Amino acid sequence: MSRYRSFRTLTVLVVVLLGLLVLPGCGSDDSPTEPQTGTVEIQLQAESFQPGDVLIAPGTTVRWVNAQAIQHTITPDGHDEWNRAVVSEAGQVFEHTFHDEGTFPYFCEPHQALGMAGQIRVEEP
Repeated sequence: MSRYRSFRTLTVLVVVLLGLLVLPGCGSDDSPTEPQTGTVEIQLQAESFQPGDVLIAPGTTVRWVNAQAIQHTITPDGHDEWNRAVVSEAGQVFEHTFHDEGTFPYFCEPHQALGMAGQIRVEEP
């Protein structure tokens, strides 16, 4: 019976510790609450834009950087704020400076079915 109680205590302790490690990330929103300024960088990962939701002030430049030698596009979704861009080499960059307020969604054509999409929100601070 002593072994059972020790095992049960150990199991409860492990579950509690795992919960403490996992819970701080639950429900957190990494999206900025204040518009960023200057130059903001978005990494094009294998199948995602990181970060995928960016809040910036007018006059801010967004720099998309291809993290790997995988072909991606930065394709406007329903707007003409910029022309479709193609990046295929690791380290290749596409930049655009946003002057007008609004929400500008975009996606990667080759990886759209995998959910590779993002948006730029431009708001006055």
